[in-house]
Amino acid sequence: MNYTTCSFKHAEIILHEPRSSAQYDEITAVLTSITDDIITKHDSYSNAAKSISRVINDLLKERFLTLDRSFRSPIFQPSDHTVGTFVKFLDQLLPLQGLLTAPLLIMGLKPLQALKFAMDNNE
Repeated sequence: MNYTTCSFKHAEIILHEPRSSAQYDEITAVLTSITDDIITKHDSYSNAAKSISRVINDLLKERFLTLDRSFRSPIFQPSDHTVGTFVKFLDQLLPLQGLLTAPLLIMGLKPLQALKFAMDNNE
């Protein structure tokens, strides 16, 4: 998957330092390794919902666990798997910058090109 980032309080600079660059590279490798398998996995779920958020969450969890990292994506609410949008997070950064003291790198997933193409053909 393609993604975009927003670096808050110089997080991206810190993550490219030698002590943390290997972990950052692992995370970006996991994100970019997810491609058409989203559609295949979504089709394999019985009673599949229209949203692919569950599939993305499951694939991220699987890939991070293969790296021996405990992982549970906090971007989904427990009751209905609602996705927090990248833009909503960015909107909250400015008013919270006095309270948030730690550097944050916010990563937003871009739409899948294959899914966009399939949706365009149905119109």
